[in-house]
Amino acid sequence: MAAEEALTCALLSGPPAPADVLPLEDVVRPFAAGGRGIALLADDDRLELSYRELAERAASAAVVLRRHGVTSGSLVAMTVANDLPSILSLLGTWFAGGTVVSLPPVPRNDQGWYARQFRAVLDAMGCVHLVADEDLATRFADFIHIRKTALADGERGLSVTPEAAVPATALIQFTSGSVGTPKGVAIGRHALAGHVAAIIAAGGYREDTDRIVSWLPLYHDMGLVAMFLTALAARVDQVLAKPTSIATRPASWLMTLAREGATATAAPNFAYRLAAAVPYPAGLDLSRLRICISGGERADWQTLRDFHAAAAPMGLDWGALMPSYGMAEGVVGLTYTPVGRGPLHGPGGH
Repeated sequence: MAAEEALTCALLSGPPAPADVLPLEDVVRPFAAGGRGIALLADDDRLELSYRELAERAASAAVVLRRHGVTSGSLVAMTVANDLPSILSLLGTWFAGGTVVSLPPVPRNDQGWYARQFRAVLDAMGCVHLVADEDLATRFADFIHIRKTALADGERGLSVTPEAAVPATALIQFTSGSVGTPKGVAIGRHALAGHVAAIIAAGGYREDTDRIVSWLPLYHDMGLVAMFLTALAARVDQVLAKPTSIATRPASWLMTLAREGATATAAPNFAYRLAAAVPYPAGLDLSRLRICISGGERADWQTLRDFHAAAAPMGLDWGALMPSYGMAEGVVGLTYTPVGRGPLHGPGGH
């Protein structure tokens, strides 16, 4: 496939967002978010930052990006992991007025294919900036390499001009590749801000009561938009775990939800299947959990029944389960089960 064909899907900036939609600049620069914030979990470590602290760190990361030549409209490629350096790379790029090009992670068994495929795509885009660790940078040797650790260290107390606007194309994300070679999807800033506002409205998120807990990877639209950016825009507390946690310790998901007092989470069907098949300690309380989105792959009725059978003794209501459907071409979500209704069993067992 020609490199140019990798950019066949686009959602342009479109008309200005409605007056009641929080502009993307305000979403990603939460200086005035009060006492809410983010907790990052890694093994037994926990890092907590208020949204104001996160904004200050992102502003200093933007200074480093500017010194590497990132200006308004620059395309900056990165794989957004569930860690602070990646989050600062993401927000710092928007602080500096750049476009985030969200790359999937390098596959362990075919790094050569990855380099050839995405190098061609990035060249076709005109992207020259890459935020990455040294191992990936060697495969994109002539790109302007910006180390994630440099952005995490930043330069405290410095900030970019508050007038720096997020460009018309805020985010370029890639399709899943389930029906062909992954294609780049250009998401406009108004489309992204409006979509996040729609998720908040559909979920009825409230700053004073909600707490989003997720292990979904931030390089994927479901983790980035439906969880991280939604929590940031709604100014609700969020807890972010590592994606590997569900695979290595399936019980850790529900245990974390209970410990953190989560009101909202999301995962693909396979995670619900894993979580339904393991034992749990007594005393877990999931009664606060009112949004449990199943998306990213086909939701299975029996899996949902099995999961609820395991979680109901912990206080999980059937109405919290919310099958959904989306794709990168639609930012992330296209259909959404009404909160509190629960899944319905359709004709033919669907």
